[in-house]
Amino acid sequence: MPEKPRHASDYSSDQVELVRATCLYVATRIRDLMDEVVVVGGLVPSLLINSAELPKTYRQKAFEAGYQLRLFGPEAAVETSYEYSFAFDPDNYPTSLHYSGGFQFEKHYYKGLVGELNKEELECAKAIEMCPRVKRWVRSVKGMFGLPTSTDTFYPDFVAELDDGRIMVVEYKGEHLIEFEQEKKNIGELWESKSAGKALFLWAVKKDEAGRDVYRQVEDKIAK
Repeated sequence: MPEKPRHASDYSSDQVELVRATCLYVATRIRDLMDEVVVVGGLVPSLLINSAELPKTYRQKAFEAGYQLRLFGPEAAVETSYEYSFAFDPDNYPTSLHYSGGFQFEKHYYKGLVGELNKEELECAKAIEMCPRVKRWVRSVKGMFGLPTSTDTFYPDFVAELDDGRIMVVEYKGEHLIEFEQEKKNIGELWESKSAGKALFLWAVKKDEAGRDVYRQVEDKIAK
């Protein structure tokens, strides 16, 4: 039987990559991700792995696993707090790209200024504007209301204040993007579930599985 390797240099590159990935997974599962070094004992004696040198895919997978545990795990302690909620600055709408169509949005927070909208987002904006339960709303852009994802911050498309004081956040998604954006949907739904009834999150589409258009989706969400 060949002598068991004792250092990383004695292993093939494939074996080393497997060990690195395994170590990061184990470290994540025990909620003890380490920023600098992962120490492997027993499986590969005396092997030190610098996490900064790991391929980005491994580091990202480990980060995503930790994110999922902390927000969606069975012992996750998550709440929606309004003490630190975002307040829109009435004198500063942080976008230089504006809607230039002919539809007049009377309820938009920034009068006369609405952030850029594609054709489908425009229909969603109209649905929000025309809903009698909506008091005012804003076409949200980067730097405004955001929710954390495993890689960055998710800025939903629209934020609305309802006539009963609740906040409704709407993210519109075209059919070609739905399957790639589930993480955003998950964090939005978690945000709503932890709000004690003060917030709503709507994942809006052109037509949902029940055959409802975006206008009906907005109305039904508010009516819940």
